[in-house]
Amino acid sequence: MKYIGNLVIKIYDFEHNVIFKPEISLSQNGKSFEKINILFDERTQQYHVNDIVPNDYILKIGFDGFEGQTRKITVKAGENDLTFILGKKGMPSYFRGKTKIPFKPFPNLLALSFQELNENTLDSLESKLKDFKVQIYKDSKTFIENGVCLLELPEFSSADKRKEFDAFVSKLENSTYNGKVVKLTKTEISFLTNQLIVKFKSFVTKEQVEKFAKSNNLKTLRVIPYIGNGFLFEYNGRLEYEILEFINKFSNSDLIDYIEPNLVHTATDDFTPNDFRFDEQPHHQIINSENAWDINTGSNNITIAVVDSGFDLTHPDFINPSTSTWTKIVNPYDFTGMDTNTFGSTHGIRSAGIATANFNNTEGVAGVAPGCQLMPIRRPIFGTDTDYADMYVWVAGFNPQSTTTGFPATISNGADVITNSFGFYQSALSGIMQDTLDYLTTYGRGGRGCVVLFSVGNNNCNFGNCPTQGGARQWAFYNKTIAVASSVISPPDADEIKVSTSNFGTNVDICAPGGGPGTGTETRTLSTSNVGEGTTTGSSTGSSLDYQSFGQTSCACPQVAGAAALILSVNPALNWVQVREILRTTAVQIDAGQTNATGQWVDNDGDGIAEFSQWYGYGRLDVEAALISTRDETDFSDVVIRDNLADTGSVPSSGWHAHSPDIWVSPNNDPIPTLSYSAAPPHQDAVRNQTNYVFLRVRNFGTAASNEVYLRALICHFPGFEFRYPQEWQATTRPSDPIPSPLITGTYLIGEQMIDDLAPGDSTIVKIPWISDLIPPETVTVAGVDVDWHPCLLAEISPHDGPNPSTTGHAVK
Repeated sequence: MKYIGNLVIKIYDFEHNVIFKPEISLSQNGKSFEKINILFDERTQQYHVNDIVPNDYILKIGFDGFEGQTRKITVKAGENDLTFILGKKGMPSYFRGKTKIPFKPFPNLLALSFQELNENTLDSLESKLKDFKVQIYKDSKTFIENGVCLLELPEFSSADKRKEFDAFVSKLENSTYNGKVVKLTKTEISFLTNQLIVKFKSFVTKEQVEKFAKSNNLKTLRVIPYIGNGFLFEYNGRLEYEILEFINKFSNSDLIDYIEPNLVHTATDDFTPNDFRFDEQPHHQIINSENAWDINTGSNNITIAVVDSGFDLTHPDFINPSTSTWTKIVNPYDFTGMDTNTFGSTHGIRSAGIATANFNNTEGVAGVAPGCQLMPIRRPIFGTDTDYADMYVWVAGFNPQSTTTGFPATISNGADVITNSFGFYQSALSGIMQDTLDYLTTYGRGGRGCVVLFSVGNNNCNFGNCPTQGGARQWAFYNKTIAVASSVISPPDADEIKVSTSNFGTNVDICAPGGGPGTGTETRTLSTSNVGEGTTTGSSTGSSLDYQSFGQTSCACPQVAGAAALILSVNPALNWVQVREILRTTAVQIDAGQTNATGQWVDNDGDGIAEFSQWYGYGRLDVEAALISTRDETDFSDVVIRDNLADTGSVPSSGWHAHSPDIWVSPNNDPIPTLSYSAAPPHQDAVRNQTNYVFLRVRNFGTAASNEVYLRALICHFPGFEFRYPQEWQATTRPSDPIPSPLITGTYLIGEQMIDDLAPGDSTIVKIPWISDLIPPETVTVAGVDVDWHPCLLAEISPHDGPNPSTTGHAVK
């Protein structure tokens, strides 16, 4: 495998139009590369700079009439995805991870979120606002439904009057957040809070964090453990854009990985309710659910978390008979009301019905995985970035250490599959959400990774960049989630084609027959509804009003989630990448003759076979074919880091005392060596006060080529006992100096490198830079005595593919 990096660069203006023919320059150590071969892909609307030696670089993007941007980047082997949003000079901006996002300001608008927002609350608020000549924004209906009220502010008569208004807003009953607007469309709003998220570099100590907070008048609200050295701070300032100036001031700090505002977002459910037309579920015949049930109907040891906007836990299709030995609904929680009453809109219960409604129970419908457990999660309807991140970490079975009142206790068994039929259009993926999705897929399910699915949306636009919606469905577009589009239900509709409203794009993984919008002519299917709010069906209860029609990508996504749960029911040892690969490779290619430049089937991997469409991903879901493949497959990859040269990966790692021949260090920036797999490693001691390099060697002992595999190198102080998974493999907040310094109880990620398509029997070596600040001292003073340090290098192959997720795939030097 070549140790070469490629840049994939998306460049848009602040209105999300693609910028054509920008100026792109790359430099290293102050020296520019005179000749850069820049390719523009018309199909994907992306720029490519290929064959770059992995290292640190400076990338500059410019375009006439726009303010250019400069960014420090670290190029890794393989694809490196980068997004740039260019704005006019003087425009305000904020950060999502490393991406700077200029925007048109809304100086006269202020957004408020409320724990409960009803007509009485609005009437009372409107009456009080008259004293300040403040009005409720005329197009607020959609936001009000999501618990957010948007205010139009006048020119205040004096500074004292403005100060009086600010004080009034801060004391509003049931109000949770308030702040200036950074994004506003007809359906979505994002606004600032007085909170900011900071992920410090791994070497930054707790004392340095405290000094940073004190010198900048910040209040430390909490640690964010799942992003590494991360903290949530409260900014002491007015309800204006000045917090963004503060954030931008530190965006290039050598101490900070990323700094971003903790925004509040309103999301869009991917369906507007409408009464059903057909008392049946025609999608089952198309995706072959019934035949699949001959193989497996779902294990009650597999749990599907449906994250949505509301559930009725009394619905008969989710209540097992009294004779049942297992419980259908587990760990329900409402992250809007912070209690176990998840009642809300009918959208969530419909998504749940498609995924896992009981069958053979004389009730109305059946889910794709009727035998699996359901974890109904009402999302934080007006949630901040940290609210959503905390929720997902909890759903996966971990403790996010939230300080929110009412946050639930950690659950013992997290979800295996997490399905999401909603989304936000954002200019770039936030740093905290990328870290969260990485956390779910790295540590979830004991290292095999949670299977996380998102619908791509229903705006008939490219979900990787939709100018009319103000950005991309970033969570669905991320390469560690599964993005689901929608096809029509045929018959009775015409040949299987794209649903008229379904979004599309280069990162669609799969589609399923969701049908069209409720007001259109494309056939829909039937699902569960909140009790009494649907339309009478042929249910055994006769008079129950518990079912409604469902369609579009909201319906397609839980179908694929149900299929993923059935796959894990057949083989629970599979990791999330293997589940995704089974879904892709068994999908059916529909609309084969499509000639539309976007929708046509193309060769996506250079093997000469047209296997991918931006409309359909790798095809339409076939549950039966997926389960047959899972049941009958005997060839799997088995990527191994060895305990010793004779190790073949057939048994788990022997523990912390192992001295792996596949992990070594060099203080020199030399090329990756040509090294026989049977040869001992050329290990050298690390040299302090300079960058060193960690080398990881792996081999595929399996009988099938590997899919995506992430090789992770970490440094950890020996905790005094056997290493535990995942505790010692999770990056932590740096403790205070000096007793001892710098690694007590701490684990820090040195780096991660993805490899792909490692053939059976092949081996490869990757090189990961180890920065000087993460190299521990030779000795440390403890209680006045100099003692030797005991650091350990840890390596992990993620996601795990072995029989024992608590140990397999690890080695320690």
